[in-house]
Amino acid sequence: MFYLNEDLDTKNRYDPAKFMEYSEFCHDILTSKFINDIPVAASAGYKSVQYNEGKPDKLSYDLYGSTQFWWIILLYNKLLTDIELTSDMTILYPLLSELEESYFRLKSLNTAEQRSVSSDNEFVVQRIVQVETVKIVNMTGSYVAPEVPAGDMDGVNRTFLLTYTPIDGTLTLILNGLVLTEGASADFTISGKTLTMNTIPISTDNFNARYLTLDI
Repeated sequence: MFYLNEDLDTKNRYDPAKFMEYSEFCHDILTSKFINDIPVAASAGYKSVQYNEGKPDKLSYDLYGSTQFWWIILLYNKLLTDIELTSDMTILYPLLSELEESYFRLKSLNTAEQRSVSSDNEFVVQRIVQVETVKIVNMTGSYVAPEVPAGDMDGVNRTFLLTYTPIDGTLTLILNGLVLTEGASADFTISGKTLTMNTIPISTDNFNARYLTLDI
């Protein structure tokens, strides 16, 4: 089973080529763990195709704020081509938090498999299930998810605190199923454990963080 090609330099995090083994001038969809997991991911809801007929990329942007999930939407609905996406359809789409968790899980499994080739005893993957948090311990740190940042979700407060300091580039903030963008003119900034939100959550929002840390 193929997990994840972390060495492949792609523009999009969810480029399908990252999740498939390349051999004999083609990508092998049958051995992809991620692709096999897509149909069983929890659903975020329904969406009428309407004016997005034949345009899974536009549908992906409407649902996730990014076009990169177009192929996942097709597979989740057992569609082989964009032509099968018709205006009279109502499709299901997976929770982004499920895709993110699967991504990090594959990354950990990939690292574990690589290490086990050189030594069966050198590397241990430990999964600790707690009431609120899952931690996956690996060579690059501990994966923390899902964590609700500490702070008042009152539509006014902009400052939130994480339990640990994320490794640079590993933090994913999710608000109501959508991945937030880091940047002074975007959704949030981070300094150490402190988040400063430009997109301010309210009490009814689903707000959580996923990241790797070396603090554990």
